[in-house]
Amino acid sequence: MKSIRMKIVVAFLAIILISVLTIAKLIYQEDKTEFEAMLGQRLEAMAASGALQIDGDDHENIFISDDGESVGNYKGRDVVVEGADEFNLIRKGLIDLMHANNLKTDIYTLRSSESQGQMEFVVMTNANPYTGNLYSQNVGIIASLESGKPGHSKLYEDEHGFWISAYAPIKDADGGVVGILEIDYEASELHNKLQARLYTLSAIGLLSLMFAFAISLLLSKKITDPIVHLSLKMADISRGDLTARADIRTNDELENAAKVFNEMAEGLQAKQELLAYVSKAAWEAAHKRANQEEKELSGESKVVTMLFSDIKGFTPMSTTKPAAEVVELLNEYFGKMTTVIMKHNGSIDKFIGDAIMAVFEGGDDNGATDTVAAAVEMQVIMAETKFDTPLAIRVGVHTGQVVMGDIGSLEFRRDYTVIGDNVNRTQRLETKCTPGKVRISKETYELVKTKFKAESCGLTELKGVSEAVETFEIHPLDYDPES
Repeated sequence: MKSIRMKIVVAFLAIILISVLTIAKLIYQEDKTEFEAMLGQRLEAMAASGALQIDGDDHENIFISDDGESVGNYKGRDVVVEGADEFNLIRKGLIDLMHANNLKTDIYTLRSSESQGQMEFVVMTNANPYTGNLYSQNVGIIASLESGKPGHSKLYEDEHGFWISAYAPIKDADGGVVGILEIDYEASELHNKLQARLYTLSAIGLLSLMFAFAISLLLSKKITDPIVHLSLKMADISRGDLTARADIRTNDELENAAKVFNEMAEGLQAKQELLAYVSKAAWEAAHKRANQEEKELSGESKVVTMLFSDIKGFTPMSTTKPAAEVVELLNEYFGKMTTVIMKHNGSIDKFIGDAIMAVFEGGDDNGATDTVAAAVEMQVIMAETKFDTPLAIRVGVHTGQVVMGDIGSLEFRRDYTVIGDNVNRTQRLETKCTPGKVRISKETYELVKTKFKAESCGLTELKGVSEAVETFEIHPLDYDPES
């Protein structure tokens, strides 16, 4: 059996090794991405500038022809083209562009050829022109042809080394894309520097690992305490406490490990903040879906109780205030209302401007009691709160069958929500509510009538509902939030 000391040493070294290698790789990827973006954008700007100087109609007049003029020699043969004057004019512009930017590799133009998936060289800075030779299309060329906009590649490798290329469309007088200007930058030296940095970072990590091994053998107690501390913080994270941070001040690799851990925790906490933009039901559905092998949009029919609320006269009021004040007011209002809804086991389905849509489910009454309790308490809170601008809200509550599930695109963007006639009915019910009160449907009333005092409003016409329905209204002053 291994001693606890050796287990600590092995575990510690494993953590340090993984952390160092991960950080080294991330730094390498970040440097590589930054380099690609910086150099790619610069080349893209050069290509775009050069393409703007080229007359697309002149470019179209250049083609291989036995009746043309020689523009140079390529592998022992004269390159004879129609449009030699245009060729030389464009070539001069490309040479000026190359010299102005201290480029050492050819700049050339291309156009589509009759061969599938191939481009055709037209004009180039090379003293030995290869006009008419074919060149395979790549993603960057296709994108520039289709979008009519310049672009650039990532760092790529071919048999000649590492490169970054930029592409810009050449357009005719009508704005149509008739060719591509391409600039290739030989980046092997810079790639080697990036690789050298990665190796250096890895070597530093390995040296740190050796040092940690020697120290851990001599000072197992000193190492044990920080590791236990870090392990406890990891346990906190696993239990969902994303505020957990390691406080290790040993001035060695353990402190570095704690720093990496804290950075990780901060990243997780930032992701956790995103959950505030997702309803409780959507989060639970996503968690359930993550454990399913088949990923497809689905829904189910169920009976729930829905709540709609909005602020009376908010739209005209918002046009008279600065945007910042409107956002601040809405956030204060939504914060208070969301707290009440969550307190009563509800789930915020969505915010629609100044409106709130919430869904309650479960229990023998399909969430009706919780919904009405939340709705009435919302009105109590509104009556007690002194907002900078006086606000009054309408709240509608209805219980009925809906379709609950994934709505949208499986690949891109979707919501987990409820749809159906009863959703629309709830929203229509809210529009009939007296500001400061709660309007509920008969279906909901039958489920809560022994718990809440409600007055019948008689038959009410609801938009989109063929027959008038009986509705009821609850006054918030009849309700004790603590009861």
